[in-house]
Amino acid sequence: IRDIAGELRATPPTADELLRARQPILERWQRQARQNGSWVSLVAGAQARPDYLERRRTRAAVLEAIAPADVGSAADRYLDPASAVEVRPSVPIADSF
Repeated sequence: IRDIAGELRATPPTADELLRARQPILERWQRQARQNGSWVSLVAGAQARPDYLERRRTRAAVLEAIAPADVGSAADRYLDPASAVEVRPSVPIADSF
């Protein structure tokens, strides 16, 4: 994880890498839009949270607007090794099963 975080901080993803990460999400959203279950869920959620409809309308545009530089900026801000927290199990993994 440290290596991946370091790579993202050193070099943001290329436009092609970002497209390959983004495309499956957009395709899944398009498939869901053609299914009744997605619409039922949307309507049920929108009754309790009116902002839900607007978020659904704009989510593809928001995702497509993310640029490689945005990922690099986020990596610089949130993946700073100086502020990293390391979590270790209290029991060795082999002994926990």
